Amino acid sequence: MIDRLLKDSREYPRLFLWNGGVDRIVLDEWKSSGPGFVHPDVLEIWSKLGGGDIFETETILSLNHKDESDAVKSMSKHHWSLGLPSRALVFHVGLCVSAMIDCDLPIVAYDFQTYAELGRFIDLDSWYLNVLRSEYQHRYGLEPGT
Repeated sequence: MIDRLLKDSREYPRLFLWNGGVDRIVLDEWKSSGPGFVHPDVLEIWSKLGGGDIFETETILSLNHKDESDAVKSMSKHHWSLGLPSRALVFHVGLCVSAMIDCDLPIVAYDFQTYAELGRFIDLDSWYLNVLRSEYQHRYGLEPGT
């Protein structure tokens, strides 16, 4: 579910700078090329909005961004080399490192320095509400959201 993230993106467009959606065929080809588990909510965000920057300091990574620091595969490899579990496919960097893994609670937020788990989430909205929005809600004057 990505309802809250999409709603905030519409209501506060100055805080969300998206790269533009990715064709679903491209997403399916990329997924089948072997990146491992990809959460359907993250696929939906990429399909509708692509990657981009949120709250100035948070980056939702893109599939094949020309800047490797904004690309999923290169940033995943980078964080794996620093100690992130290799089964984690990174989709967000900023306040923490967020990744998708194949398990009951597939979205995991990791400490940026130690890679200790900060939380596990069933969908993208619960991740967004508990990780990013809870941090930036007051700073940017967002209405309380659930």
